[in-house]
Amino acid sequence: MKKTITFIIGIIALGFFILIIKNNFFNESNDPFLEKGFQAYENKNYNEAILYFEKVDINKNKIISGYLGDSYLQIEEYVPAQKYLLKAYTEKTDEPQYFKNTVNNLALSYLMLNDTINALKYFKEGADLGNPSSIQNLELLEQTMHPITPVSSQ
Repeated sequence: MKKTITFIIGIIALGFFILIIKNNFFNESNDPFLEKGFQAYENKNYNEAILYFEKVDINKNKIISGYLGDSYLQIEEYVPAQKYLLKAYTEKTDEPQYFKNTVNNLALSYLMLNDTINALKYFKEGADLGNPSSIQNLELLEQTMHPITPVSSQ
């Protein structure tokens, strides 16, 4: 009986040990491509950031979709930007500011691809979320869609 209990405790301890090792050495934050991608992104080296981010497993690092989308947006490649931003949008994260930025950037991608209907939709959503950029972009887009007609002085 004592050997059985010792064996069970040993198995449980081994399980915890494996879990600790996995979390400390093999988690996403230790991915060198992820770290180099964020460094390049922060330094506004968007082409380099894309190269690193595309080597990261997006299914394990869902937040990367938004950064990839923004990086493509910054280098004016709107089709892949929209692809990654839509993925980030549908995989809503617990980070409110990240999501607000994703919605605004998604609207921008639609605008750059001349889809004003969807641009308006996402700018409105971003504005409803309280994103100041979305509020400003929505106002500007609505002004261009409904230009102010000058009043005649007669």
